[in-house]
Amino acid sequence: MYTSFYGLKHKPFGLHPDPHYLYMSDMHEQAYSHLVYAIRENKGFAVITGEVGSGKTTLVNYLLSKIDKKVHVGLVNRTDVFPEQLLRMICQEFELPVEGMDKADMQNRLDRFLLQEFALKRRVVLIVDEAQNLPRTSMEEIRMLSNLETEKEALLQVIMLGQPELRSRLQEEGLEQLAQRITVHYHMEGLCREDTASYIRHRLHVAGAHNIDIFREEAIDEIHSYSRGIPRLINILCDTALVYAYADERHVVDRDIIMNVIDDRKDITTARGSGGKKGVSRDSHDLHGVSLFMENKFGVIEKRLTDLEHQINRLDDIRERYDATVLELLKGMEQKLSYLEMILKNREKEEQHDQSSAKTANKKKRWLLRFRK
Repeated sequence: MYTSFYGLKHKPFGLHPDPHYLYMSDMHEQAYSHLVYAIRENKGFAVITGEVGSGKTTLVNYLLSKIDKKVHVGLVNRTDVFPEQLLRMICQEFELPVEGMDKADMQNRLDRFLLQEFALKRRVVLIVDEAQNLPRTSMEEIRMLSNLETEKEALLQVIMLGQPELRSRLQEEGLEQLAQRITVHYHMEGLCREDTASYIRHRLHVAGAHNIDIFREEAIDEIHSYSRGIPRLINILCDTALVYAYADERHVVDRDIIMNVIDDRKDITTARGSGGKKGVSRDSHDLHGVSLFMENKFGVIEKRLTDLEHQINRLDDIRERYDATVLELLKGMEQKLSYLEMILKNREKEEQHDQSSAKTANKKKRWLLRFRK
């Protein structure tokens, strides 16, 4: 909607974990280095934790785009499953046919696969996203998968990604053996203020912006303060702010626009959290908050679109009048051409008549001369 207005090729603040937009802050660089080190050195278990929206999945997608082809990677991101379901999903990720097999058969099939890959000098890495949602029995199942190893290295390397509660989950009673196997761990915090500014400009640049300073410094201050440097929240604020600024035909996002975005988010959040009032459902509050949001902001866009429609209609009227004028001119030219054609024909007839008369006169002169002689 606003991309052409700001000279963008793409929307810069989407929520998809696109590695093309990854901004390598010091924090992301550290996390990436830990992942690369864990894979290269075959460190068995590695854990990366971070706040919701801190960029863990984007970082892993970037890692997958750079990883050596000799490394066979399986990614599991549906984790609220029990051991047998989890084992089936892992086998499917490694493209192992396990249809109709029970858990023991699937385990044997996976073990043979790991041994085959080791014989071919290929590494096998299992990445488990949203690992904080794993039931305890499934966490224990993952630990058991790592038991197949040689004297020097594990045949399956596991990288677990999760929210901060994953750290507390790993300290639960009964998971001590799993926690002891973790050799690499890094926790991702929010971006600092300077990285927040660089992050915003980086995404604008990747999206094709010629002007990467669309957001004023005081606007970035408010974005960082509200988002705590969490990339996903930064994206939400910036994307909405560009919509608001576009609606007002403003090429620069200032502090006032960001504060309006934050206030509207607070209104919706308040509406969602007040479902306990008597006689008013939570869903009705959600809808009320969203309707206010749409009415107060996107109504401006609707007005602008209406104005554009009127302008287009006026252009259509002008075009119709222009077409009618051109038709009239063409008809006039046709009439003039017909008139000129008629004049030319008359002149040709007159010339033919004059030539015929001249011939007759010459004959008479020759006859008179002969008669006189």
